[in-house]
Amino acid sequence: MRIGIFTLWNTQTNYGGVLQNFALQKYLSAQGHEPFLVRYKHRSVTLEIKRLIKKILGKKDCVQYNIPEYEQRGFEDFRKKNTSFTEQIFYSARQLNKNFPKADVFIAGSDQVWNYNTFDGSGDPYFLDFGRNRKFARIAYAVSFGSINVRPKFLKYIFPKIKKFDAISCRENEGLDICRLAGVHLDDLKTVCDPTILLTKEKYDSIADNQYDVSGKYIMAYFLGWKTDIPQKEIISFAKENKFQLRYVPSQGMDNNCFGVPSDYPTIPQWISLVRGAQFFVTNSFHGTVFAVIYHVPFIVIPVGGGKERMNSRITTLLKKIGCEDRIYKDGNLEEILKKDVNWNKVDASLQSWRSESELWLKKALKRVAL
Repeated sequence: MRIGIFTLWNTQTNYGGVLQNFALQKYLSAQGHEPFLVRYKHRSVTLEIKRLIKKILGKKDCVQYNIPEYEQRGFEDFRKKNTSFTEQIFYSARQLNKNFPKADVFIAGSDQVWNYNTFDGSGDPYFLDFGRNRKFARIAYAVSFGSINVRPKFLKYIFPKIKKFDAISCRENEGLDICRLAGVHLDDLKTVCDPTILLTKEKYDSIADNQYDVSGKYIMAYFLGWKTDIPQKEIISFAKENKFQLRYVPSQGMDNNCFGVPSDYPTIPQWISLVRGAQFFVTNSFHGTVFAVIYHVPFIVIPVGGGKERMNSRITTLLKKIGCEDRIYKDGNLEEILKKDVNWNKVDASLQSWRSESELWLKKALKRVAL
């Protein structure tokens, strides 16, 4: 089948955002389908107003980019080489109706495509709410609301949209609760793994940059630009005491001088190599955690704070699935967690079980809409 995918795609610094789209396309292709990304860019009036208010008040927005970072990371080159997508970039449901992408089924997901910030209507295409009177199948795979609690008004808004779906799965357990509160009670409503987990380590090895310099022993720090109380002194001290280098990759506007060392701006293949070669991994990122797990790198998760604690639910769902809830940082226990042994055989077994369950769900959903 020809499958159109709606997800967040135009990031220039978020490695997981690009890799989850890559992974879903590669998985579907391996199953004999023809997946492609529908390049839709939503323009959220709500977010723009919030950013304008922050600017007026002199507050720094969490996302601050600069062009040299874009060029060094080479995300656009990776997308062109490794994924399929529409030639046209769409900016509204009206444009999608006018030049309807040809597909047998559309998939929403993964990532935070059902985020509360799309409530102003700019996110309607992520709910596959377009097509007028056209009939087409709708599947949500590992979608995220990016929140634990939502307002009743939002539930009322999304109900007529998500009730049209033939199958819905969420990335976090809380997403299932939100769907049920909205009035959706599909029999196969399920929590599934992120698309990056659908692929095995060998697939990522095949795109890793083996020429990238990952020599020497080092701790990799990878942080997204959400407000996080990063224990910088602990991390730096741990690195010095154990004679490790510190390799720091900032993302989505995170402070480039966070650890007082030159930042790395690797390409995606280089980033995979950097994770793979690390002795330890420190992060506030969900996808960063996923790749540390895939490559058996002892890791610690620094929870997001500053009113954005809801962002942690995706990581806690993952850690519960693989039995690693004890890898979350609490004041002063960084060294204790990093040096704690991980039963990777048990983790791999749990991850494979979740992968198999998720594959089965997706195959059944696609088979049902193909009939």
